[in-house]
Amino acid sequence: TDCRDRQDIQYLEKGDIDAASTEKHRLEEQQRADARKRDQDFEALWFIKDDNDEYIYTHKYEQRIFDHCPDLFSQPSHR
Repeated sequence: TDCRDRQDIQYLEKGDIDAASTEKHRLEEQQRADARKRDQDFEALWFIKDDNDEYIYTHKYEQRIFDHCPDLFSQPSHR
């Protein structure tokens, strides 16, 4: 993700290490919970897997269409 909008990064920039750590933990737990909910294999958003099982960048990120991306920032921080 574009880390400029991540709350944990914003806390780090302000020097609040404890809040950054708490927020990063919340984000990681949310990602784990989302992964458990999915009944399908992981599918990369910006890469495709070739015949050699290597990932190739698709350059779709530059199109700036993010509606299919998971919402990582919806829950408020604990601080």
